[in-house]
Amino acid sequence: MIYPFASKALFYIAGVICFLSVILAPIGFLFLYMANTAQIRIEPDRFIYKMLTTKEIPWQSITKLRILPIVRTGYRINSAPTTIATVIPLAIDHDGRTTKLSLNHFVNPNEILQTLQQKTGLRVESGEPEASSVIS
Repeated sequence: MIYPFASKALFYIAGVICFLSVILAPIGFLFLYMANTAQIRIEPDRFIYKMLTTKEIPWQSITKLRILPIVRTGYRINSAPTTIATVIPLAIDHDGRTTKLSLNHFVNPNEILQTLQQKTGLRVESGEPEASSVIS
């Protein structure tokens, strides 16, 4: 199942505006590239997340699903898995690494989250990653 990028119009507009200034043209190119290629693909054996790069994560390697707290202008707002609204910052722990993505940029984010839970058999936790699992 393929979930396309939902913010295409916004990225097209931002990309065109960036092209008006020669200095910002590379950023405009990135916006247009992401608007055309970003997607989440769920296959029987793996989860594929494509934005600027492509990450393929086999289902059996996923060890934890976490909804990350939302931090805005110095104030922390904890989001719980039961109160998923418009912003869904998700962390997927796999093979000793953490992949962070924002599901709200894709079509049907709640369906993607439910499918992740069904395929992995894991519940979505709430909270920040441990210091030892963060890889920069």
